[in-house]
Amino acid sequence: MDRKIIFLFFLLFSSVNIVAQPSPAVETEFVLGDYSTLGNHSGDSLEYIFGDIRSFTTDSKGNIYVADASTQDIRKYNPKGKFISRIGRRGRGPGEFLELSYIFMSENKLYAADPMQFRISVFNLEGELLKTIITPKRSQVLNFFRKVEPYQSKNFIVFYKQWGAGKWAKFNKDEIFHVWNSDFSQELESFGSFEAFGYKDNFARLMAQSRLGSYVRENNTFIVAPYIYQGELLAFSWENNEWQLEKVKGNKLFLNNPAYEALTTDDGRDDTSYITSTYDGSYYGKINYKDAGLFTHDGYLIHFLLKKIKTGKTSYGWELGIEFFNSEFEHMGYTALRKFGYGELGRPPMIAHRDDNGYYYMRLRKNGAEVIEKFRLTLLE
Repeated sequence: MDRKIIFLFFLLFSSVNIVAQPSPAVETEFVLGDYSTLGNHSGDSLEYIFGDIRSFTTDSKGNIYVADASTQDIRKYNPKGKFISRIGRRGRGPGEFLELSYIFMSENKLYAADPMQFRISVFNLEGELLKTIITPKRSQVLNFFRKVEPYQSKNFIVFYKQWGAGKWAKFNKDEIFHVWNSDFSQELESFGSFEAFGYKDNFARLMAQSRLGSYVRENNTFIVAPYIYQGELLAFSWENNEWQLEKVKGNKLFLNNPAYEALTTDDGRDDTSYITSTYDGSYYGKINYKDAGLFTHDGYLIHFLLKKIKTGKTSYGWELGIEFFNSEFEHMGYTALRKFGYGELGRPPMIAHRDDNGYYYMRLRKNGAEVIEKFRLTLLE
């Protein structure tokens, strides 16, 4: 059965050249159209310049909301990228932020987390403050937000790994999914296992526990793509009154290459090395494969991933690829999509959101500025 993936990229904040590198298993065709460039050119007004994009989301009409920590405000744009308004500002007053970190939608309301003030501000879509949720200081839940979505009536499910070291080691927990009540005053349930990611050393564990990766929910199954991607997805399912784990085999390109390399000395360190630190020391290593986003699409499980590639004698970059699985979690194909310079990637996960109209949103860095690209993915059989 022939499959063709057609990507319709509607680039919102950056114009780029697409390099297609199809694998023999999948025929690919790329079409660019109806794109505009915002926020990455001299002369752009400040409404289109981003210094530190922490999060973004969309409403049911396709309007885009971007949380920028450099200005401590949320900027709203129409579906074509035209600036509409600012929501919030730097400060301690109602609806103001000191540490704007994560935003999400629920029931046509915009939620904005501020860990420094232990609160979540809730706005209507016009930017008017509706209420302020004060979270328990002891929970520290706002410090760990990675993804939040409505769950089981009025509750929320939050994707994070609570971790601590030294005198805070008692806060370290294995669970990665946490169910909170509507005002985030009580954690009702937690499940999923970070240990199931299978990292064997401190470098990988420390890098991954603060980033985790991405997940998608299908009924009672939560499918996770770990941040350092070792060729396996993890499916946590509620069966027989308990959470059960199934490992889903992914792309075969990982069989001959390690997902990461932990370095015990300075030997082997270069510009692509990472450093992560805790109370008992610093750890160095290199990451060769990273998760870039996980979604369901037209009955398929779609996984975007990044592979480190050599772009010159001493230079490296990233290759963005896509693998997809059928409803039985069988791996159906993989293709390389596009190449990036090593410094072009934004905050993980790279492809962090899909709106109600089927558009995906990808964060990047271009010429020192943070940008978002908007694109559509269509799979034809």
